[in-house]
Amino acid sequence: QQLPRWWVDHAFRRHHRLAQAAEGLGDQIQARNTVSNAAINRYNDAAAKDRPALVAAAETACLGDIELAKRAFQTLDELIPLTSGNKKQEARLFRSKTAWQLTDRYHRVASYTSRSALPITNKIDELTRALNNLPGNNLAPRIALFEEIRLLRLQYLSKLDRLEKLKIELNLWNERIQVRADKLDLASDVN
Repeated sequence: QQLPRWWVDHAFRRHHRLAQAAEGLGDQIQARNTVSNAAINRYNDAAAKDRPALVAAAETACLGDIELAKRAFQTLDELIPLTSGNKKQEARLFRSKTAWQLTDRYHRVASYTSRSALPITNKIDELTRALNNLPGNNLAPRIALFEEIRLLRLQYLSKLDRLEKLKIELNLWNERIQVRADKLDLASDVN
């Protein structure tokens, strides 16, 4: 008597496991997108003065989407060589759409980071003007202002470092988008 195929064929089991994982991750991404898009839209629709309170939720939503989409992309990368025909084409389209989402979310996080650097530069400018208005012989307040400016510049450099890392990731995922229409959709944002 012969054993069932799923018992003896390792490749078949692996293909089936990856297909189920990809389908499950696709469902999770779709469900999560509804919640994430709501947080992102609340941020985008808010007045400029209300945005700082909403940026954490929007950024957290984007970072959660990034983590989930990376897992889906990896699963699809493993699944595609094991499939053929229409299923392979569907997996490639889903992988491209996942790369598009990763590019979009990295762009949004970079945008939030860039906007959060503006108040730091404004505060540095304000403190520099205050420093210039102090008399030269007033050492204690000058040293305190120098220290505060130094700390703000360190925060600013931290934001720039993060922006550089986000830019690298954004470009990496943008290159992995295979559907031309999706690539054109983000072209103005990426460049």
